[in-house]
Amino acid sequence: MIGQTADREWAQGSLPRPDPGWIHLTVLLIGLLLAGPAWGGQPQADLPTLIAAALPGVVNISTIRLEPKPHPMPGEPTLRQVLSYGSGFVVDPSGLIVTNRHLVESSEAITVVFQDGTRLPATLVGAGQRLDVALLRVAPTEKLTALRFGPSNKLRIGDTVVAIGNPLGLGASVTAGIVSALNRNIGETIFDDFVQTDAAINHGDSGGPLLNASGEVVAINTAFDSATPKGGSIGIGFALPSDAAAIVVDRLRRYGRSWVGVIGALFQEVTPDIAMGLREPELRGAIVTSVRAGGPAEQAGLRVGDVVILAGDKAPADERALLRIIAGWSIGSKIPLSVWRAGTTLTLAPVVKALPAPAQQPAPQPPLSSSWSELGLGLAALTPALRAEYKQGADETGVVVVSVQPGSVAAQLGLGPGDVILRVGAQQIARVDEVQQAIEEVKKNRQPYVLLLVHGHERRRWYALSLNPGMP
Repeated sequence: MIGQTADREWAQGSLPRPDPGWIHLTVLLIGLLLAGPAWGGQPQADLPTLIAAALPGVVNISTIRLEPKPHPMPGEPTLRQVLSYGSGFVVDPSGLIVTNRHLVESSEAITVVFQDGTRLPATLVGAGQRLDVALLRVAPTEKLTALRFGPSNKLRIGDTVVAIGNPLGLGASVTAGIVSALNRNIGETIFDDFVQTDAAINHGDSGGPLLNASGEVVAINTAFDSATPKGGSIGIGFALPSDAAAIVVDRLRRYGRSWVGVIGALFQEVTPDIAMGLREPELRGAIVTSVRAGGPAEQAGLRVGDVVILAGDKAPADERALLRIIAGWSIGSKIPLSVWRAGTTLTLAPVVKALPAPAQQPAPQPPLSSSWSELGLGLAALTPALRAEYKQGADETGVVVVSVQPGSVAAQLGLGPGDVILRVGAQQIARVDEVQQAIEEVKKNRQPYVLLLVHGHERRRWYALSLNPGMP
């Protein structure tokens, strides 16, 4: 319709006719666009050919779990069998298959169904400790068609992708779309780096491959957002990037287990506000929020308030990126960190150790009462009694937020009753009056923001609070 309207306007004389040379150039450009984007210097394969080559390597997976019956009758078994469906893909012709951990964990039986109808029982080789990845093994009578991992770090927003899976247990199904966003944090893990796509992902597609224009697996279909808990795709699907998944799969293949590297420290992204609070507007990286006593980070000299600007040879854009770098580092080796500290750059090298178990989250904290501070916070000293009540360590100091003034900057940033302020800038806090003293020191230096290190209900976090009225 657009082309027809333009032609009509040209014929009526309301628009000048374009020069024939421009028409030829336009046709050439359209032809180049229709030819499809290049990937690694190679032209994009047409979708039917790509899909036909990949389908034999994609499998349907059914699992049986035993779950308690909601209301068993007297004398009846208390457990029932629950059948679930999902997807996976072959990564080794001898019979190794990748899928999501949540699909197969705690299963009594796992069955893999191939595109030709062949059904084989599968055993669990191992599963990722934090990432939602699992490796299965089957015993085929002949070599299988295997898919290969491609580089997820080469993905661009707008790239064509294809999802293959087993939606609702119907069998092999293919959808196509584009990469909608990268580095999505959906709260699955502290490492979240999901690829978002509008290629339809539904119940049963979990564990299936997300392919790039070369037919490589660049992510594992894992989750989707929907208008209702039992709803279907609304064009917001999430897939686990291949760069992270391939590391887990390689470890499971080699050792039958996977691990996560840690150094005993937690971090937070350096936002522009935090950078301003540090008086380094261009500073980027991950700022340290917590260092475990006696851990590798402390032994190497890392401190709360340090900013990691380089890990190995990579510059982490946020805390999740830094944690992913550390997680994939060789256990027992030292990871070189370039650290900004009070205007000086240091090189530290903590030893990477294996994460033994997920960290426990602190319990929610009840509110107290006290007077307002300049920041719109009601504060109270962290006495020994309150320390025990709030489950703070004996060596922890700070003051407790007991109320937040409505409409204040603190309220807008999400501070609330039960939060514990540990530091104001570089100064450790033990008394309520020290908060105001530290703020006055920041004002003397004409800094627009004051940094607070806060122990909230779930984690430690730095907050940058504006000291200038009218600023966010």
